Amino acid sequence: MIDSAAILKKHIGGLTLTDQEREDIGATFRRLVEVGADAAKGSDVASEMTQLNAQIALWRSGAMSATYSALKDAAKEYAEEAGKILIKVLSGAIGAAI
Repeated sequence: MIDSAAILKKHIGGLTLTDQEREDIGATFRRLVEVGADAAKGSDVASEMTQLNAQIALWRSGAMSATYSALKDAAKEYAEEAGKILIKVLSGAIGAAI
């Protein structure tokens, strides 16, 4: 199991953020993880990604640019960890079928 909260905390832990900003970033990251899982299952997530991209774009410039970078790095790390799990599952399934 991938601990998405721990990954996010690792990336935003050193940033100076208000409690509300941390809550908002956490909610956005959790939704990003959910939408990613839905996409992996073949769901059409275009409209949800549009909303997430709009929220993330707000953090991309100005004082929140470090937040944007941290969120991007956390998302990349989560995706890499999820990919490792998927490779193990598929490799196991293929190995069991042979």
